[in-house]
Amino acid sequence: MSALARQLPIAPTALIRYDWSGRARKNHRAQIRTWFGFRPCTRTDGQALHAWLHREVFPGDANLQHLSDIGLDWCRDQHLEPPTTGRLERLLRAAVQTYEQTLFAATSGRLTRVTQQQLDALLQPLEEAAPAEAVPTDDDRPATTPFADMKADPGPVGLASVLQELAKLQRLTALALPPNLFADVSPKRLQVFRARAATEPPREMRRHPAPTRETLLAAFCWPRRQAVIDGLVDLLVLIIHRISVRAERKVIWEKLKRSRGFTGLVEIRAATPVVLRSEGMTASRDQVGPTLKKTGAGRRPSHRLRKAGPAPWR
Repeated sequence: MSALARQLPIAPTALIRYDWSGRARKNHRAQIRTWFGFRPCTRTDGQALHAWLHREVFPGDANLQHLSDIGLDWCRDQHLEPPTTGRLERLLRAAVQTYEQTLFAATSGRLTRVTQQQLDALLQPLEEAAPAEAVPTDDDRPATTPFADMKADPGPVGLASVLQELAKLQRLTALALPPNLFADVSPKRLQVFRARAATEPPREMRRHPAPTRETLLAAFCWPRRQAVIDGLVDLLVLIIHRISVRAERKVIWEKLKRSRGFTGLVEIRAATPVVLRSEGMTASRDQVGPTLKKTGAGRRPSHRLRKAGPAPWR
């Protein structure tokens, strides 16, 4: 304030005596706007900002914090006095809501009637989870709907997990979602829709209008199919690796049976549990194998035994 007072022929304390609630303040603001070439933001300007956001910004970003900065920059470029914070936030929220409703309606219109019915069926309780005479309520748990099962990660390595992932893949493939369904939606915005569908409970999803509900479910299921395929491939790779390890062990054991001194090894395998239980000792296969190689199968590998628990060599 002192620097500004030095540029003007006034005292620094003049601002303290200024009437901020009188008509003079409005007149002075109008004079300042006219001097710098600015004007107040009218309703027509708000509609122009609304249309500009739909055309230039919303396909890529719809974050309110980012939109607030973008809206202020637009007002500055148009030589408009920025609206108040509350009014600007209302304008932005209304623009985002209009954009989403338009996008939801357009996305739902690209889906066939069969696909829409299958998407709605994902939110219905499973038949085995509720008796036939029971009436579905909104107080359902996530695990009672096919959509909740679809969000679950693969289980432990095994046949049951493979069959479960195959059932997910078949259900997702049966939706027949168009490959270009979200071609005009940015990845960030699609991620917001996908996170919204993944976190909302089924009862809240069922309360949305049909276009909103179908778009959110499609946004989740559209990339989920590829994720299920990747998880299924990982499961199959792990199962094949497990089978390979077991086959390798079997081949090694068959070679060992045909090797020299196998009879002595069988005698040691039969006698070791009894001897070790009585002495409170145990030995591993890796310890007995080198002993057979060096000393012969008929010799007792007593120097390879070590103190351990009561469990025998398995």
